[in-house]
Amino acid sequence: MRDQKARGIIAVARDIFARHGYRRVNMKEIAEAAGISRPGLYLYFKTKEEVFSAAVAQLAEDAIGRIQSGLPRQNTAEDKLLYAFEIFAVEIFDLTLQSPEAKELSECSFEFARTALDEGYRQFEAVLCAILKAHAKSRGSRLVPPAERMAHLMGSAVRGFKLEARNAGELRGMIRDLIKMTGVAESR
Repeated sequence: MRDQKARGIIAVARDIFARHGYRRVNMKEIAEAAGISRPGLYLYFKTKEEVFSAAVAQLAEDAIGRIQSGLPRQNTAEDKLLYAFEIFAVEIFDLTLQSPEAKELSECSFEFARTALDEGYRQFEAVLCAILKAHAKSRGSRLVPPAERMAHLMGSAVRGFKLEARNAGELRGMIRDLIKMTGVAESR
C-alpha cells in the first residue's frame, strides 16, 4: 500500500494522462497538478514512466479491491464472473474509450507499464480462478482445463476482446459468450 501522498500524485497523474495522453505530459505538469515541487515529485517517482506504471498498477489494484468486496453479493458463479469482468475489463475499457488519447494510452501501457499491466491481469486471473474453483467444488466436479488454466485463458481472451470491441456493449457480449463456453453459465 502506498502512502497517501503517493496515491494522491498517482490519482492526479491518471487524470492528466487521460486528458493529454502519455507523450505530451511531463513531470513538471504532474508536480504542479499534484501541488508539489518537481524535486518533491522526484522523491516519490524518478521518471514519468514510473508514475505511469504506478497509475496503471493503482487502477488494477482498485478494481481488484472493488471486485473482492462486491463478490459476496453475487449469487451464482456466472454472476460473480460477470461482475468481475464488468469492473476489471468493461469499466476500464470504458474509461479508456472516454479519453481522447485512448489509443496512445493503450500502446504506452504495453510499452512503459508492462510489468504493472501483467501483474494486474495476474491478480484478476487469481480472482477468476477462485470463482471457478468454488463453482466446481459446489458441483462436486472438476474443471477441464483446470481452474488456473481456464482463468488464464479467460484473462488472455479479454485482453484480445478489448482490442476488437468497438464499445462496451460489444465487449460485454463477448464476455458473456466466453463465460458460456466455460460451462459455468446457468440456464435462465
